Amino acid sequence: MIYSKATEYALNALVYLAEQAPDDRNGVHQIADALDIPGHFLGKILQDLRKEKIVESSRGRSGGFRLARAPAEIGLYDVVSVLEDLQRYEMCIFDEYECTVDRPCSMVCEWNAVKNHITGFLQNHSLADLQMVRQFRADLDIPK
Repeated sequence: MIYSKATEYALNALVYLAEQAPDDRNGVHQIADALDIPGHFLGKILQDLRKEKIVESSRGRSGGFRLARAPAEIGLYDVVSVLEDLQRYEMCIFDEYECTVDRPCSMVCEWNAVKNHITGFLQNHSLADLQMVRQFRADLDIPK
């Protein structure tokens, strides 16, 4: 995957929350144990997602996390942009040059096509799409 572990964990945790009853709240350790993710790391990720209103949280005995809106309303781009520096994809792939559309290197046209495809994919898919993929894989008994 071209994204960090934080993004991978975030997407898996969000799909997990999407599979729970809408009013259920799930603690960090409950989610981490279910997904075999380090709890401390997941806690930081979920707090970042809370700040961007992707998840809601509450404290206390019946506290925990839940999605802030329906899975179909949570775009993958919204999630990835919280955890990844998407601006780095605007820089030259060689990181030595200031490549722009006006002053491109020999690879900028191809790189822009790849970048635009990835960005378009993230903007056109939601958490609900990931849920469908997970369910499809489960129905076919495809290992993770």
